[in-house]
Amino acid sequence: MPTKLAQHLQTLRADAKQSRLQLAAHAGLDRATIAALETGSGTLASLRRVAEALGYYVTPWPSALANKRKWLGIGTRSLAKAAGITRPTLQALELSGAGRVRTFEAVCSALGETAKLRPLEATWSTPETLVSAVLNGLAIKRFCLDPCSPHQPTIPCEHHFTERDGSLWLPWRGDYIWCNPPYDQMPAFTAKMLEEFADGRAHRIISLIPYEPRTASWRATIDSAAVILILEKRLKFGGRASTLGSPSAFALWGFAVSEVECLSAALPAHHRAVFSRNALDQAGV
Repeated sequence: MPTKLAQHLQTLRADAKQSRLQLAAHAGLDRATIAALETGSGTLASLRRVAEALGYYVTPWPSALANKRKWLGIGTRSLAKAAGITRPTLQALELSGAGRVRTFEAVCSALGETAKLRPLEATWSTPETLVSAVLNGLAIKRFCLDPCSPHQPTIPCEHHFTERDGSLWLPWRGDYIWCNPPYDQMPAFTAKMLEEFADGRAHRIISLIPYEPRTASWRATIDSAAVILILEKRLKFGGRASTLGSPSAFALWGFAVSEVECLSAALPAHHRAVFSRNALDQAGV
């Protein structure tokens, strides 16, 4: 029986109005390989090629799965047993991304993840003028870490995590953490930011988030010791032809009131600061 991943592949091919033979030619494979993938068989390498031919990619990355396993404290033997595969098979998947599609899906399931095909889209990169304003306002030349970096970094940072690293499963360490999280994963990244700050690994976090007051993620941010800088003029992100559908805001954790004031003064016009009671209490105001 085809898996959800295989069914999604079938749907994408149908939407693209391509026969198996046409898609095979586009991906540089044979028709039998496409047929196998659409039943849930085949190799992960072949699936990647077919997905890219359709304008998609396979997620999560095996390297990110490896980091989640380590974060959860699960050994390779235990995970291999839970996934119903051998330990060498798991190790090959983690080290090089090599393996069968069913192996990949089994490991994802054992770790509570869902194997998906996601569209290849241009990066929502932060406007350079806004990044420069933030750095100038904080009187720093670069951030310590960008845990949500595209494969080609766009933010001046000492360290970067990309989707291939799986930043939800790595410690965020540093004095100044920059985070422009994927907006379709706001609940997970909001929880991660709160965790890293509360545990003391991230001393200061500045996150560019959508201004959506009705969401649970926004309420969690407000209820924490965050200071909010609402950017009332919609941003035009790099790699995009149009502006974001909602205004944006900065959420800041760990910053003194004086730092927030300097940052606010350096930002473009049309913004306002909102200090929650928790934030003022933490700052000793």
